Amino acid sequence: NLAEAVWHTLELYGLKSQVMAIVCDNASNHDTLLQALREKCTNEEIDFSAMHSCICCLPHIVNLAAMQLLEGIGAIKPDAKQNQQIAYQDSVTAPLDCEHDDYTALLDEAEDNANDQPARDNFESLQQVLFAVAKV
Repeated sequence: NLAEAVWHTLELYGLKSQVMAIVCDNASNHDTLLQALREKCTNEEIDFSAMHSCICCLPHIVNLAAMQLLEGIGAIKPDAKQNQQIAYQDSVTAPLDCEHDDYTALLDEAEDNANDQPARDNFESLQQVLFAVAKV
């Protein structure tokens, strides 16, 4: 149970009375989580409003809007949203180890290399998408 796990973590770190809001995407199980947390807070006389304590995750909202825009301008097919292999969070976050830095440096070198056809193809694809967005 998600609410039990969150409550246990809040207890573990002594944060039960300090929670003001929970950042969630628009999944319905988060409504259940907030209601369960409200009940637990009420039982311990902690002021917590499930209705006013949900903060929508901005990267999630931006991803949904971008996918809708890309579909609307024909840059992606309507079913491409369902066929994504990775979660949007994985595509916008980077690992914190040095290996990522080395990989990023290699990508930068590849972009600087005028003879690197895949980098040029990616750049041209990006230009086409930006041009389509500018039309809208």
